[in-house]
Amino acid sequence: QPARVGHCRANGAVVCSAGLRAMDPEALEWHYLDRSGQEFGPFNTSKMRAWFSAGYFPIREKLLIRLTAWRKHATIQELWPDGEPFVGQHKEPGPSDGSAHSPAQSSAPPAL
Repeated sequence: QPARVGHCRANGAVVCSAGLRAMDPEALEWHYLDRSGQEFGPFNTSKMRAWFSAGYFPIREKLLIRLTAWRKHATIQELWPDGEPFVGQHKEPGPSDGSAHSPAQSSAPPAL
């Protein structure tokens, strides 16, 4: 829950009094790549966290994910190097290495 003093919530974002916007981590939508390279999503943070905690992603921290707005995927380990995946703010992915993924998309649940 964001602080109420100097903040208000609008469309899944926290808008602070300085006019800066910080996305609410729970409102983010994620895509992931399965072992065959097919992309699935988008799924909200709480669903991804539940699936990850339940062991639906056997490759764990090596799972490639991205936000809907991102063109490239990053590993869970890169985005949460010291914390629990899908809890709190993630790190920004590193610079592009030029190897963009062009996965087929699906909104089906994990079939790993």
